[in-house]
Amino acid sequence: MKDPGIVFLNTTSSCRTKYLQFLSNILNMPRWIQITIVIALITVSGCFGSGLGIGDPTPTSTPTNEASQVQSENESIEYVIRSGDIPAELEHVNVTFEVVFVEKEGDMDPCLRDTYRGPYKPKITALALPSGECRHTERVTVDLTDIDGNYSLGKFAPDAPYSGGHALVISKIAATYKNGSEVRGIKGAGGIRANVEEDPPKDKYIMEVWVESYEDRSYLYWIKAAVIKSKNFSK
Repeated sequence: MKDPGIVFLNTTSSCRTKYLQFLSNILNMPRWIQITIVIALITVSGCFGSGLGIGDPTPTSTPTNEASQVQSENESIEYVIRSGDIPAELEHVNVTFEVVFVEKEGDMDPCLRDTYRGPYKPKITALALPSGECRHTERVTVDLTDIDGNYSLGKFAPDAPYSGGHALVISKIAATYKNGSEVRGIKGAGGIRANVEEDPPKDKYIMEVWVESYEDRSYLYWIKAAVIKSKNFSK
């Protein structure tokens, strides 16, 4: 049995007060009864606390979710637009771009089924459905006549590792003449593949976009695009 002095030293201040009050009431009792009563009452009231370790919670460690600490490091790409030759009679040439990420190899054509390369949109042919995802970024519209130098469309990255490559697509063109009337019949306006890359995304591409005019064809204008420089971010 522990000495009451040890119990007294190991209790909190509030418990000590209670302890002294009990002692004052049982001073005339035999010593062994005093010790028994004090220990019993303090134990029942939970006053041993941290001094004797009674009621102390078992220390536990907070579980760590390793997956939540790993941030996505998917490679990004950047497209920079330069404006090439624009016919003098055109006042505005608004071009809408979007990037398409292809998850699985071999899915480029199924993912770009509504786009084409030449001036004429080919006849619809049956294409197999893509085996993976085709992710389209938000569209960005730029007026080619406002670009002086380089204009970055921004950096784009898929939300998962996509190994099937990516493409820059011109999805829409809206042009006007200097008198304000709408330009009709620009070839390539229905969805042109400005750039197609079969490798996983990781580069910066500088694209030149321009409008060619014709007098000897059934159409007056044709929008074109070409990569004039690419740079690997890792170099």
